[in-house]
Amino acid sequence: MNTVPKNTRMFVMTLVGFGVSATLLWLLFDSFPIDFNRKESWCGTIEQRWGGIVLIVLSTALHCQLTAYKWRMVTRLTDPEADSGQRIFGYFSTLIALLGQVLPFQVAVLVGRSVVMKKYSQVPIRRSASGAVYDQFFDVLIPLVMVIPIVLVIPCWISFTTGMVLSFIFLIAVGACILGFGERFVLGILQAIAKVLPEKFAQRLNVRSILSGASQIVQDDFMFKLYFWSSIRYLNLVFRAFLIAWTLILGIDFSIVLFSNSAVMFTVLLNFVPGALGVAEWGWVGMLTMAEIPAELAMRYAVWNRVLIVVSLMVVAIVYTMVMALFSKQPDSNSEKED
Repeated sequence: MNTVPKNTRMFVMTLVGFGVSATLLWLLFDSFPIDFNRKESWCGTIEQRWGGIVLIVLSTALHCQLTAYKWRMVTRLTDPEADSGQRIFGYFSTLIALLGQVLPFQVAVLVGRSVVMKKYSQVPIRRSASGAVYDQFFDVLIPLVMVIPIVLVIPCWISFTTGMVLSFIFLIAVGACILGFGERFVLGILQAIAKVLPEKFAQRLNVRSILSGASQIVQDDFMFKLYFWSSIRYLNLVFRAFLIAWTLILGIDFSIVLFSNSAVMFTVLLNFVPGALGVAEWGWVGMLTMAEIPAELAMRYAVWNRVLIVVSLMVVAIVYTMVMALFSKQPDSNSEKED
């Protein structure tokens, strides 16, 4: 029986993903048209708050730094000799985040980090991919936990404010469980995930094998540190989402942004569409309109959210490139002095 080569399957899936993305965007702009001939329809009042754009760039830079710090934390435990410093990890975290705008996010992280660690630190691809999975575990867990308040808020069983308080209680409760139960808590979550997956994938998710050879990673204190920084990273993403709404002067409450962002993050993590293009935009429009935000404002937010995130990532990447180029020249100048 002939099997389709893995590279061919990946290529086909990528083409299908771009097709789905294009279809979703066409449906979105068809359902919620924007009059580009009317400036206030698509641009609004963004020029009135340039300071907000600066804050968005700074928040994006902080996001890249936190992502790099978590990546480095795991690397220092699994492959201490591969620790190249915060600057290197920050630079490649930014490039991988940009790559995540044209590839499914999880694929970009796994492939990007594996290639970087293999090329620059000679870390085997399998081990670097495992490290990426460990690092991403809590980044996936936090939006998953937030699904519970979202399910209660959408049918209006609880208010957005109550749901926001409940969300912070859940974040603290998960941290307490990690402190109290540690490895057993993480294993329990993985086993629960394995039970709801199709049998083909559940067989691959051998919980013990995932954690084997990485006993230091499942130490209670390390897992709590990883969860803490994952929570800070998550809250920074929520803050950036609110900054975008504030910059656009849309009058959207922080609690609404919190739940909308959590729902969008959850869908982004679970889809195969490159960059979640179309999926994230539909998520934002759907959540904001359910919160009784006018469709025109919701659409404006969804479009500008994508534009501002990509532009801020490009700015951070350019700054990092300049810093890397500056530091790469220093050894040469020092060696010339020594000669």
